[in-house]
Amino acid sequence: MRFKIAGGVGEHGRNSFLIESENLNVLLDCGLMPCGDKPYPRLDRKEIKRIKYLFLTHSHADHTGAIGWLIENGFNGTVAATEETLLQIGHDLKNVVRIQDFRSTGDIRLRWGRTGHCMGSVWYLVEIQGRNIFYSGDYTECSDVYETDLIRGIYADIAVLDSTYGPETRSDAEMKADFLDAAGRALCGSGRLLLPVPKYGRGQELLCMLKDKYPGAAVYADSKFISQMEIMKNDRLWIKKEAAEILKGINISGQLDTAKAASGLKEETSEYPEIYFISDPQLKYLKDAAFAEGIAELGGSIILTGTVDDGSGSSRLLKDGKAEFHRFPVHCTDRDRTRLENKNYFKRVIPFHSSDSRVLSREIEL
Repeated sequence: MRFKIAGGVGEHGRNSFLIESENLNVLLDCGLMPCGDKPYPRLDRKEIKRIKYLFLTHSHADHTGAIGWLIENGFNGTVAATEETLLQIGHDLKNVVRIQDFRSTGDIRLRWGRTGHCMGSVWYLVEIQGRNIFYSGDYTECSDVYETDLIRGIYADIAVLDSTYGPETRSDAEMKADFLDAAGRALCGSGRLLLPVPKYGRGQELLCMLKDKYPGAAVYADSKFISQMEIMKNDRLWIKKEAAEILKGINISGQLDTAKAASGLKEETSEYPEIYFISDPQLKYLKDAAFAEGIAELGGSIILTGTVDDGSGSSRLLKDGKAEFHRFPVHCTDRDRTRLENKNYFKRVIPFHSSDSRVLSREIEL
């Protein structure tokens, strides 16, 4: 059996891991690198054509963005993911199966759990030919909104573990407190705060925190953010009960159309602080970038809370001093990863979303 790192180790993006056995080939995620001249996983057409199952951990592009490329290069297998992930990625795929309906066979056994990263996000334990491969996906134990099935007591020959935040020394609580302090300065200063967030994930968690701290603030959000919020209010599998109740009690002051709103921004601040949510974390759409520029020109604050891609609209604002970066924890630090190692039985650990240099080979024989 061969385990191949096709992307995601020593870099942030194109997360993809291939398991090749005598009778069955499995790919864990198929992500896209957000920038650079080689954005796709390191897989050739022969390897791709032999893949029977593609297991997706969640819908974010660094885990699913190369699906179209995979199909163009001969993939004709089955895509397995949660129902939520399948809906979020929006691909018209021919062969799909919900992991809730996946049945283990003599060739493969599968176990999965929730990761606390977003709706539909999971970790996997895959057993093939008596070998166990564990893949954490994007994992956190500190979410106040999303449910997590803790990774405990698992045996694996190889464990691929989230280590996005590397040597970050702050605890999850400290990172959240630092974010709230920055948000407070913005809301008590200019009274305007813009938060570019992913379509699925941390946005609604930021909303719950801010409305708890600043209940009088007016909230404006785009249609994608609002529709996801409505889904979360009634979910009982992925969303914590207390969080669903908090979301039900939050009123959105208005739906945000950034194309129109950019020209309608006024210098006068309203009686209440205003918080804006845009489902475009990198501000890659011109209308969103223009709206952010307008907020900055009026003295408002823009806070980026996740990875900032080189060359993106968010990156430009950050370099120009028009935006601040305050990490909001939705991944693991090196310290978190080490704790996971100590609470499980992993023969070999491969950190991903990390520049960790412990992996000397991209192909491992099992």
